[in-house]
Amino acid sequence: MTRRWSIGGCLVALVLAGGCAQKLTYERWSTIENGASPEEVEAVLGTPWQRTGDSWIYQDTDRGITANIYFKEKQVIGKKWGDPERGIEGGSPYVTQPGEEHSIRARTIE
Repeated sequence: MTRRWSIGGCLVALVLAGGCAQKLTYERWSTIENGASPEEVEAVLGTPWQRTGDSWIYQDTDRGITANIYFKEKQVIGKKWGDPERGIEGGSPYVTQPGEEHSIRARTIE
């Protein structure tokens, strides 16, 4: 009876584990578009690991994944993905791009 119970218990555990799909995947992240609401993002990716100001951070340290979702006025305005396979994709909308500065001043101190 013990052997039957342990095999049955393992089968139940496998079925339950199979039903728990990982929400933090590149495919799911890529479906999030600018203009999406926080509720829509949470429905797709689940609860964020951390919320800081206008950005949400998702992390899966076991798989080396970090995803950021950036909001303004409760709408997505940008996103960033990083994993060992793809590297980094996307970026923060708050970082200026090269050449966007109006003037650059340099001074040599002697």
